[in-house]
Amino acid sequence: MKYFKSTDGRIFAYEDDVTQAQIDKLNPGLTAIDAPPAPTLADAKKSKNSEINTDRASALVAGMTYDGHTWQTDPDTRANLSGVVAGVAAGLPLPSGFSWRTSDNVDVPMDADGVKAFGAAMLAWVNSIYQHSWDLKNTVEAATTADEVTAIVW
Repeated sequence: MKYFKSTDGRIFAYEDDVTQAQIDKLNPGLTAIDAPPAPTLADAKKSKNSEINTDRASALVAGMTYDGHTWQTDPDTRANLSGVVAGVAAGLPLPSGFSWRTSDNVDVPMDADGVKAFGAAMLAWVNSIYQHSWDLKNTVEAATTADEVTAIVW
């Protein structure tokens, strides 16, 4: 890999098989450098926090295990469950034969108490994912070097 720096400080990287003539044509005036500069601590923290946000979003839709089943956890599913739980909490009866479908399309019968327990489990699961992301972000904030930040993983 070949690295270059522009007059305004931007870093460019080109594969080794790209010729100097091609580089000059694409971006004239670049200066060759040995390697890209190490990210600043602030840059590393910003990047890591963004990575944590992405990992959290992925975890929130990955599904959860509850009562021996794997359940979908995408935003629509969580909103639907919240609505059903709110209806049950308001005293609305569930339809006869009510069930909730698992990720692998198995209908699991639920009564009002089952819906509330499932809703409580989903709430706890979502909160645990957010709490994990907050803990990681606190670790990022406490880091004093870019290497410490880079070592933080989901």
